[in-house]
Amino acid sequence: MFVPRLVDKLEFVLSQQHPSSWLGLLAAGWWCGAGGHGACCARCLLAAYVRAPSYRRRLPLLSLAAILHKQSKLQDAKDVAYILFYISPKSAIGAFLVAVSHSYLGEYEQAVWMYRYALSFDETFMPAKACMHATMCLMWMRENGQGNKLSKLN
Repeated sequence: MFVPRLVDKLEFVLSQQHPSSWLGLLAAGWWCGAGGHGACCARCLLAAYVRAPSYRRRLPLLSLAAILHKQSKLQDAKDVAYILFYISPKSAIGAFLVAVSHSYLGEYEQAVWMYRYALSFDETFMPAKACMHATMCLMWMRENGQGNKLSKLN
């Protein structure tokens, strides 16, 4: 097949030539992640993190967390989101990503707290507002015994 040969070729290039372009590694990581090649994705994005300039270091970790969410690796995505949150300057995006991770895992109290923290940076950050309200609704439904109806929908 074409895709496995391309992945093998990409892995060969990464192992033999050690590209210095962090943007190329970032793009390769997204490509591998979209194709479902998790190991290749992680290697490319972590190599991009190492080679990225200090003011762009968070982009490969943001990408890794997003891809892990997309591939339903929720606990791993939460761990990467927390690493990003603690090693980079605090921002609305970092707090939002951690909050989304908590929401996916059903940790609603922590999620609401992190959504509020994200809103402390920017009160008009609409994704955080919308997700916070949706999470609060899920909390209310769980507390009122309607959580089982939601789990049957999934």
